[in-house]
Amino acid sequence: FAPIDYSYIRPQHVPAINCLCSQFFWPGIDLTECLNYPDFTCVVLYKKLVIGFAMMVPDVGFDEAYISFLLVRPEWQNAGIGTFMIYHLIQTCMGKTLLYMFLHQTLLSHCIKNLDSNKKNLFKIFMKSIFHHLPKKVNMPFF
Repeated sequence: FAPIDYSYIRPQHVPAINCLCSQFFWPGIDLTECLNYPDFTCVVLYKKLVIGFAMMVPDVGFDEAYISFLLVRPEWQNAGIGTFMIYHLIQTCMGKTLLYMFLHQTLLSHCIKNLDSNKKNLFKIFMKSIFHHLPKKVNMPFF
């Protein structure tokens, strides 16, 4: 057994992260630019294997930031890794509006259910403010 390590992005992580992006998102993603703002990243390693990552783009606007990518390998899901990465990124942008359009609502719901109640309430308020224009019949599993 080995520990799970959380770190900021480093140059040696980029090829594996790009490969995971190509496999789970779409081909051609290059996250080399994230090396310019490592404090707004989280890379999760088991030994030298990248098992998850989250990237935030800081300073989108005066007081905004957004999470551009969040991934945990399927075989490592349900272990709190995604929840911790979201918590870490929230902490890095305290006082800013955090934007994130997550297409996989079930996974998002699972990730945020373990946040403390204060963070969860802030996230719910934020999401409701974004999706207030949607019809009431749209199922938002985290509300």
